[in-house]
Amino acid sequence: MWYRFLIIGFFVNCFFSLSAQVSIRDSTISLVMVSPVYCGYLPGGDMLNRFGYTSVVGLEAGYKHRSNFYATITAGFLFGETVKERTLFKDLVTSAGLLINQNGNLTSVGVQERGTIIPLRFGKIWPIHLITKNPNSGVYTEVGVQFLEHYIHILTDKNVPMLVGKYLKGYDRLTSGSGVLVSAGYRFFGNRRAINFLVGFDFSYNQTKARRPYDFDLKQYSSQIRKDILYGFRLGWTVPLYKQAPEKQYFF
Repeated sequence: MWYRFLIIGFFVNCFFSLSAQVSIRDSTISLVMVSPVYCGYLPGGDMLNRFGYTSVVGLEAGYKHRSNFYATITAGFLFGETVKERTLFKDLVTSAGLLINQNGNLTSVGVQERGTIIPLRFGKIWPIHLITKNPNSGVYTEVGVQFLEHYIHILTDKNVPMLVGKYLKGYDRLTSGSGVLVSAGYRFFGNRRAINFLVGFDFSYNQTKARRPYDFDLKQYSSQIRKDILYGFRLGWTVPLYKQAPEKQYFF
């Protein structure tokens, strides 16, 4: 997974040569923006039958042109506590919902949502001068494409032979694919870089496919094409990178 974060590092370095001295309060400028982000999503489509509320934490890097058009890429870690697949271990657990490990002891089993999401976004900032006189801040609109991967993370005793190694893959429902997204919200850049943030609403439609050849609990080959939807809010704190112009000096 770490190689995906290298993409962001490369993206930032490509635009790190910004050197002209500029003033963000006076005119639109070009800048690099790096933002840790949090997204709270509700699932729709086929994903609604598998998971509940889904969180994403990630790092977004992007470049904004002085025209206020911009592009960003994000590497995000997807996780959640609600898994709705109730038949996963129906042939493995006792009537009390417990497993028996290889030592003959009863042990519990838990499940969580895990995954990766990598959106590439293209957007435009539309300044609203009634809110701020900074021409680099305003309402934004975005479109984009993304890679989505999700699976069921299984928590259990390592001494349960039916749920280790290659056998675990028969239950984790690994799924991945690509999708399109739209987003709208507000981006703010402070005059002195202290307060810079984004807040918005995301919607994505993803066509994904089961990546495991066989589901053990269902006793069938898994070749399902899925329609996975995610929608909800996105919050981020932005670090803008540009060379600040010196304050005006007055002589009397």
